[in-house]
Amino acid sequence: MDLELNGRVALVTGGSRGLGLAIARRLLGEGALVELCGRGEAEGRTAVRELGAGAQWSTCDVTDDAAVAVMITGVLERHGRLDVVVNNAGRFGGGPLAELEDETWREGFDTKALGAAHTVRHARAALIASGRGRVVNISGITSALVVPGVAVTGVANAALTALTAYQARDLREYRTTVNCVVPGYTTSGVWEDRIAARAEVDGTDEATARAAILAERGFGEGARWGTPDELASVVAFLASGPASYVSGATIRVDGAQFPAVSAP
Repeated sequence: MDLELNGRVALVTGGSRGLGLAIARRLLGEGALVELCGRGEAEGRTAVRELGAGAQWSTCDVTDDAAVAVMITGVLERHGRLDVVVNNAGRFGGGPLAELEDETWREGFDTKALGAAHTVRHARAALIASGRGRVVNISGITSALVVPGVAVTGVANAALTALTAYQARDLREYRTTVNCVVPGYTTSGVWEDRIAARAEVDGTDEATARAAILAERGFGEGARWGTPDELASVVAFLASGPASYVSGATIRVDGAQFPAVSAP
């Protein structure tokens, strides 16, 4: 299937590693020009070198509205257009619920939900001018699954899911679609580090550590970890021309890890 992404300009926040980097790689493979942004300049520059021609980096903290405005302006100055926004930036805030400080809550919410609001607000005019704007918000399974110790991440993910519906309604008359992808447990980014740490603590290999983590969460027989490329394929479709009538949707990409009956 031709995803009709050749020559389109896509912005991926939180794009220097993990899911963001996999998404950027897939969009590049489909012919898009990709702008990555994040807080870590050294890591971002490394990612751009790895991706090669067609990728560029902007150092930007999406919690800073003024910085996002400058970053979007830079994208438009370089390319003259912006067709796709993938809101992947996030910050893990862990710990016992009763011990979480306000600053931890603010960091988690501001990066995931407010950051997505900033980015779409400043990209809105360009997305409309595109005539086929696409926004894909990356949430997480903790938006619906209670996992002890990750309340901040779960609440921020749930907020992003709700924001998606409002953004989709706001932009629907302009043929700009907005959707939310909810990854299950995926071997990327922060999880790679946690799996390695778990294997070291248990004195096992990483395959055993991955299986133990899923078992502890009660996913049952047959559950498996997803790969960044599997998630990136779904994002690429939602960013595509053929996905023109998919909007306001929350799509779980989790290999049936979470057995919801009706809610996404």
